Amino acid sequence: MHLDHFKLVDVVADGAIATPQLAHGKLIPLLILDTRSRPDVEDLIRVQRFLPPGDVTPSWATTADGPLAVILTLKFERPVETLFSVFLKAQKYGGIIDQIVTNGLLYLQAGAPGDRYSTTIEATRMAVEVDSSNFEDVWKEIFLETTSRTFIEKGWDASTAQKLAGEAIEGIRKLNAFRMPG
Repeated sequence: MHLDHFKLVDVVADGAIATPQLAHGKLIPLLILDTRSRPDVEDLIRVQRFLPPGDVTPSWATTADGPLAVILTLKFERPVETLFSVFLKAQKYGGIIDQIVTNGLLYLQAGAPGDRYSTTIEATRMAVEVDSSNFEDVWKEIFLETTSRTFIEKGWDASTAQKLAGEAIEGIRKLNAFRMPG
């Protein structure tokens, strides 16, 4: 299946936000999306603050294109009917993907290249529940393999890289367990 099928929206920046008002203060990943050519996605994020939560069906897919990567597809029925996908290279976005899979939540923000959370703090964001229960085991393997590859690229032998990857992932998950006191 070709990636055009997924109606991809590019990620221009990422981050994480913790507030006591959502998810008991968990650190929730943020994806700032390039919505310049997707007014439907921009409208979805804008109007959701005035309406009750909508219906979203998330799905994960893997791809064999280049480095290990995943595609998160979000199909919204309300408040705006739309479908789009985000292509995430595991080596670049591994920590963010792990937060989404672990915490089951994601913030989305409309944006353009050059936008950053630090310069768009007042922008409208929407929280999206992302059920990853059918993807969790697959993700664990991808995350370990990708992180191991990173250590191998830095000159470590495969056995040591595997051990270091496990330790690095454990450290990332401890950070993900952070909760903002409320």
